[in-house]
Formats: sequence, C-alpha cells, structure tokens
Amino acid sequence: EENRRRYRALMIGAKGMEEYVGGVIFHEETLTQKLDDGTSFPEACKAMGVVPGIKTDKGLVDAVCGAPGEQATQGLDNYEKRAKEYYAMGARFCKWRNTYKIQNGTVSEYLIHHNAETLAKYAQLSQRQGLVPIVEPEVMIDGTHDMATCMAVSQRVWAEVVRALHQHGVHFEAMFLKPNMVVHGADSGMTAAAVEVARATVTTLSRTP
Repeated sequence: EENRRRYRALMIGAKGMEEYVGGVIFHEETLTQKLDDGTSFPEACKAMGVVPGIKTDKGLVDAVCGAPGEQATQGLDNYEKRAKEYYAMGARFCKWRNTYKIQNGTVSEYLIHHNAETLAKYAQLSQRQGLVPIVEPEVMIDGTHDMATCMAVSQRVWAEVVRALHQHGVHFEAMFLKPNMVVHGADSGMTAAAVEVARATVTTLSRTP
C-alpha cells in the first residue's frame, strides 16, 4: 500500500498537473491517503482547483438471470452511508460503471432493465449526499457484431437508463452520462473512421428519448 501511495503522490504532486487535469477519480483506498506533508489527496487536488471524485461501484459479478456470460455491477448495499462518508472525505463526484455484452446480436431484456435500475438508484443516492454522479452504461466492444448492431443495442440500453433516471427523480443538470462509443465489435474484422464513430454515436444519442 505504501508503494501505491508514493506513486499516486508523485502524480498528484507533479508540477503543473492542474493545467491539464480538471478532475481525478480515486479508488476508496486512495481517497484516504496523504502526501508526504500530511495533506490528504483530495485536499491537495482541491487546492490546485482539481475536483476529487471516487469510483463507488464494487465491480462485476455474474448476473443472476439473463443470458449466459452477462454481468451486473454490485455495490448498492449501504451505498448511501458510503456516499456520505466519501463526501466528508472530500469527494465531489463519483463514477459507477455497468456493462452490456452483445451476444447473438443482442443483450437480454433482464440485464437492460436490471442495470438501468442499478445506475438510477446509484445516481439518486449519490445526489442525495451531494455527489455528482457519472452514469456509465457501457455496451462492450467485445464481440463480432457490426456498428449497426451496436447502434441498435446502445439506443435500447441508453433509453432504458434515461427512463430509470427520470423515474428515480435524478436531476440531469447535476449528473454526467458517460455512454460507450458506437463501434464495430473488436472481433468483427471491421474498422470505422473516427468521423463515422462520432456520427453514429451522436445519432444514437439523439434518438434516446
């Protein structure tokens, strides 16, 4: 742990870091660590005008239903208590990532609904404790699917997430949506130019109600 602390302190203490970095996402361990002079990492960031944040999810586990190989994100147990503690330690935003693996051209309806509810509950509880949530529904690049399939699945996933966020009373002006880019699957053998990816991603976002 000490070696990890020293490495992180080296980055945070780098001269001019604040000219290029506007925010830092810490892990739970890092949020409590300090520079050699005793200043906590969040305090050091705040002094430079860099906003400290925290990764709040507890990682992926196999989904209890849905298609084989699908995963859900854990970490909602006692989440509001943790969010309150993170805010007290200096965090001002947070991040939670859910993943969706395209198989046979689709993602199960169970996972789409379950992940949307999880992301919305996380965002709701985060805002209640003063944290700005980054909501990350990531349709994975893994697979042989093409861009059109990624586009269709992403639209379905994002629409469900937006629906759940509204149902949970999440304030959209006080959160960030961090979706995936719309691309060909990594194993498809196909590639797309940056402008094609940008156009497909923005088009899909524009279709999300």
